[in-house]
Amino acid sequence: MSRGSIYWGVKMIEQILNDYGIHPLEIKKVTPNVFKITDSSTQFAVKKSSMTPSSLNNWKKALHQAYYSNLTSILPVYLTKNNMLCLTREGHTYYLTPWIDQVESNLNFELFFQSLGQIHKRTIDKVVVPNDIQNEFEKYQYNNKTNLQFLLESVQRFEQNKYMSPFELLVCSQYTRIENIGVVLNSFIKRFLDERKEQSLWKLSLCHGCLKKENIIQSNKLFIINWEKAHYGNATHDLVIFFNNIINEIQIDFDTMIEYFEIYLQENELEMDELDLLVISLLDFRRYCIIVEQYLNRDRTHYSMMNQIMELQRTFRVLMFGLKLSEYVDRRTEELLFEELNEIED
Repeated sequence: MSRGSIYWGVKMIEQILNDYGIHPLEIKKVTPNVFKITDSSTQFAVKKSSMTPSSLNNWKKALHQAYYSNLTSILPVYLTKNNMLCLTREGHTYYLTPWIDQVESNLNFELFFQSLGQIHKRTIDKVVVPNDIQNEFEKYQYNNKTNLQFLLESVQRFEQNKYMSPFELLVCSQYTRIENIGVVLNSFIKRFLDERKEQSLWKLSLCHGCLKKENIIQSNKLFIINWEKAHYGNATHDLVIFFNNIINEIQIDFDTMIEYFEIYLQENELEMDELDLLVISLLDFRRYCIIVEQYLNRDRTHYSMMNQIMELQRTFRVLMFGLKLSEYVDRRTEELLFEELNEIED
């Protein structure tokens, strides 16, 4: 980057800070989109964003919801001198937050799941479920059957090779477990649809939309930052994204992760159909099939075998976690049903 562009960026930040009444002593570019600001007594962060009008509106709603629901784990945003949450300059949105130093590199899962559970619990709303949910899941089941057939044909094709590549060997070795995932997935879809027949309402909560380790800061307390993809959806949306990201970022035992997840459930107890939906989402093996399809269709001179294997392994690991979670949900469902029967008998 040229000195001229750096100078231009600093001048832009100075103009933005003027709208907040801040006179910086130091402006440090931390990332292409984050500046660390130091004045005589305080440190701030200026974030440059490319939010669309729709996502900007959701972001503002999330901040207002955080304020009214006293969600202290959502990092606050400062108002300008004109009481604006953000500023727009040359097609980008800028906003100002406190600067929080990351003092703990290892994620505190207990505190994270507790904070996320509180956010979801305090922002619950209920809406009527769309009438076409049955048809959507029936299409999904049909596509799963088609995808399993594609994988079987791919395995048969690979096995015809005199010498299989490492990628092909991996797909063949994993096929039986993917086939088992298809069976478990269908059973959870059936149970989910049976449960939904008896209910007309669906729970929505404030969801972050991009939960990963980089968006969690631990200082004297835990903050969840970057709510630029915030939206209202079922709480399982956030959980699926987080598990998909964290399972391969941190090599943690699946049973231990599920124990941490129970802390979330203590804050925001999910209904049986929500737990089933969580499992269904984590057992979605469409991405696995796409990776195999890309391998089959690729120009072999432009693709790295190692990258293909790594991506396949990451996807497979999430599926294995989903399978482990399905066992936990089955046990939990049986316990809940047993408790209900005892209450009826009493």
